[in-house]
Amino acid sequence: MCHHKSGLKNLSPRDPVGATTPSAANRRPSIAFAAAWAVSLAMVAAGGCHKGLEGAVPVSGKLTFKGGAWNKPGGEVIFSPISTSAGGRFLPAMAKIAPDGSFKARTGVSDGVMPGEYGVVVRCMTKEPDEDRPGQSELPARYSFPSTSGLKLSVPDGSGPINLEWNIEDK
Repeated sequence: MCHHKSGLKNLSPRDPVGATTPSAANRRPSIAFAAAWAVSLAMVAAGGCHKGLEGAVPVSGKLTFKGGAWNKPGGEVIFSPISTSAGGRFLPAMAKIAPDGSFKARTGVSDGVMPGEYGVVVRCMTKEPDEDRPGQSELPARYSFPSTSGLKLSVPDGSGPINLEWNIEDK
């Protein structure tokens, strides 16, 4: 089963844009993941019965692996904000990946993604990290950082629903 924690090994201490890589023991989730969960919890605590984020754009998609079916037991897609539209909110979004590779993005407890530019991370862990051993990823390490994944999302103000199709390569 895919899990949210990183299991990356042999990476430089910093990725190309300066974000800290996972700890030496690879036990901590990424900054983007932690920020997404913090936003989610804050929105649940503040909102209770929630109508959704005004201006959020529906984003869904499907992942393939090496040009074929996803065939992985889940995982997650994390949308890490790079910039927002004028006056927009700087909020990360997340999506759970279904076993067939489909996903639907949420920002906190609301469906959709706020307008802006996003770097994207795709995670699928087969083995949880623990105190003594790092976890094991189903995907190449480059997909664990928005600066190296090669996946980007642009959400214009007032956009209609966005449907993504991304192929995850084995390199």
